[in-house]
Formats: sequence, C-alpha cells, structure tokens
Amino acid sequence: MRIIRSNSELESLHSAGVGFIYNDFSGRGSKGKDYNVLHIASCRWVVRSNVNVPKYFFSNIDEAIKWLLRNRGGEGKNWKRCGTCQAKSRPIFQVSRESKSLATVESTALRTGVGVLLDDLEKFEYRFQSFKKIDYESYPYCFGEFWKWKLRTETKGEHILDAQHINETYDRLSQTLKIWQWHRPCSFFKLAKRLKDALEKMRDAYNQIRSYSLLEFSEIPNEALKLVWHELGCVKTVGGKNHGGYYLVMATTKPLMFLWGQTLAFDSVVRGCMPRFSILGLGDNYWSFKTWKKVMLKFQESLNQQPEVVSLFKEVSQKEYGTDKNIPYGQFLDIYYWVSSPCARIKP
Repeated sequence: MRIIRSNSELESLHSAGVGFIYNDFSGRGSKGKDYNVLHIASCRWVVRSNVNVPKYFFSNIDEAIKWLLRNRGGEGKNWKRCGTCQAKSRPIFQVSRESKSLATVESTALRTGVGVLLDDLEKFEYRFQSFKKIDYESYPYCFGEFWKWKLRTETKGEHILDAQHINETYDRLSQTLKIWQWHRPCSFFKLAKRLKDALEKMRDAYNQIRSYSLLEFSEIPNEALKLVWHELGCVKTVGGKNHGGYYLVMATTKPLMFLWGQTLAFDSVVRGCMPRFSILGLGDNYWSFKTWKKVMLKFQESLNQQPEVVSLFKEVSQKEYGTDKNIPYGQFLDIYYWVSSPCARIKP
C-alpha cells in the first residue's frame, strides 16, 4: 500500500490501469462512509476525483482487502467496492478514451482561464445528498419536488407560467421561497403581489428561454432574458425597476433558479465559494444585468470545456429526476458551492 501524494500521480496510475485505488473519504469514521470506495485503477470514477480526499494505491486485490479489513473494518460497514467497476481487474485496453481525455479537464480549464467548476467531482454527489436531506425537510415545498412537477408539466404546448398553470406555480414557488426566507427582511405578504405580477409579466419571455440550458446560454434572446431579469429584480429591490438593471442578485435569481434551473441563486455563500472568473464585484449584493450575464457566460464556457462535469450532472439528473434531457445545471452548481460552506448546514 502507498499513499497517493499528488493529482499527477493519481492521473498516471489511472492511465496505467493496473492495481486498485481506495478513496478514503471519512477514514475510520462513519460519517460519509458511503464515499469510502475501492476502485480498480482504470475506473472512470478515479479520474473524477483528486487527492484532496486521501487516496491509497494497492498493487493487487488481496493487498487491498487485507489492508482495508485491518484498518477500516468489514466490507459494507465502513467501506465498499465501486458500483461501476466492482473493484475487479480488467484488461488495460478497456480503459475508455473518454476517461483518459477527461483526466486533462482540470489542466485545460486552468490553461484557458475559464475556471475549474468542481474541485472534486466525487464531492458533488455527497453534497447533493446532504442538500437533499435539508431540502426535503419541508416536503413538498422544496426544489426537488418543484423540479419534478415542472418536468411533468412542461410539454411541447404547455409550461408552468401559462394560463393553466401559473396559479399553481405561484402557490408552489411562494410556499418554497417562504421556507427559505427569501423575503427577509421584508414580510412575504408585502412582496406576494409583486411576485405574482412579475410572473404574469414575464410569461412570454419565460416561454422563450425555458428550452435553453446553461450550455446554450449565449443563444438565448437577449430581450427575453433582460425582461425576466427586470421583472424579478424589481420585486424586492427598493425603488423597483431601474434602467441599469441593478438589483439584489439573490432576490432576483433565487426564484429564477426554481423556475428555470439554469441560473445559480448566487447568495453570499455561493458568491464566496464560486470561481471568480476575473470579474469585479461578484461579492456585491447588487448586480447589474450585464454582470449576471457575464457570469453566466463564464459558467457556460466552463461547462462546455469540462464535459466531465456535464456527464456527472446528467447521471445525477437521470437518477433523481428520470431524465438527462432537462438538467438544472445552475441549481446543481449552486448546491456544490453552497454545501461546501460550514455555515450552509441550515436553511438561511
């Protein structure tokens, strides 16, 4: 057994495809034990991780099992085999070309300056499940249930802001936003009519943007995006609508994240943990439409240059929502940055 000391060493072991790699997420502890996983070195999940979580290399399965039983306890108790590779040896030539190419995602992102979106892909699934436990405490008024309902509702001829569904959308959205205290320091009662009016006014614009994902953000009609930004922005911003489009960013993007799924909510926790993209003012509470659009374009560029992240999000969406066609990229990214903060363990 040896400790893997660097990401380049991990990359080399994966490329060689010989031996076994153990992801020691929680060590001897039980918290996070589902992420204490033994992989074959060539497993595609290996390339999705880094040595921020301790990694151990074993030359053969007998060595791995012996060490794990002695140091981590029985199989299935504090560690398990990967559900994909089953920690079973396979010929080196079976290592996929995709996995090898994905090993260069981080270095490519750094070289092009777009920003590494997820510093450890294995952490995303752990953070997603952690968020899900918090989110579903308020079932059925939670993002997961709202998104499932949206997917069931939005067919080719219908959408959640059309005349048939807008009242139900408002009811579901308002109940959920109240639980997340989106309205504070105001009372929700004071903002309720403004929010409902905004949904009515942005109905057609929403219908224009809803079929676009974050991957196609640059293709969205600008006037539709701008209208949505202004209508939601003025709901909570003192003074209402303004020509510069400067609004409380989280108050604007939080409802849109629920409705559309492609923007992050950009609360103070997320703004502090997300990539900086060399854009000034990201920590400010007020953003202009221009700033929001610039940030979203950077996320689009980063996602398109990091297919490993897209692939992971598709897998999670398929598992959670039964589809890999309408993926809430913005909300998934928001979860990753929000749950990364120690202060984000309870609803704000």
